[in-house]
Amino acid sequence: IVSGGAWIGLQPSEAPASTAPLGHLSASPSQIRVIDGRTLRLRDRTVQLAGVQTAERGSACDGSAGSDCGAAATAAANALTDLVRDAGIDCALSGAGQSGRPLAMCTAGGQDLNLTMVASGWARAAPGATAFAAAEQRARSERRGLWARHWAAMN
Repeated sequence: IVSGGAWIGLQPSEAPASTAPLGHLSASPSQIRVIDGRTLRLRDRTVQLAGVQTAERGSACDGSAGSDCGAAATAAANALTDLVRDAGIDCALSGAGQSGRPLAMCTAGGQDLNLTMVASGWARAAPGATAFAAAEQRARSERRGLWARHWAAMN
């Protein structure tokens, strides 16, 4: 997942916008689908958690062929699924990412999903997401989430 200090096999979600939210989106538990470790389908809209990076299925974790990030990507998606299970979601939309999907700062059951994914080690702070940098460092040093297994060699 890291090669020369850069992550391979990851798609960044841009840092949270410093401007006012561009909209709001809410969904009940039955209207939520986890796409991957940073992407949610809420009713008829797909959003990405702003300021986080996660492993991508089918991408090389260390830059070499045959080193699929599938296990890391699945673990991150499962962690996000656990966070939103049986909880409604509220998201503040803050623009669009490189994929064109809305970027969002989301809460579920009163818990900040963006920060929690990073703090628990299931995602990494995206470049420029300074609000999440300390949480990532703590997760790394305490070997939480993916830092315990898949990304342990990244320190």
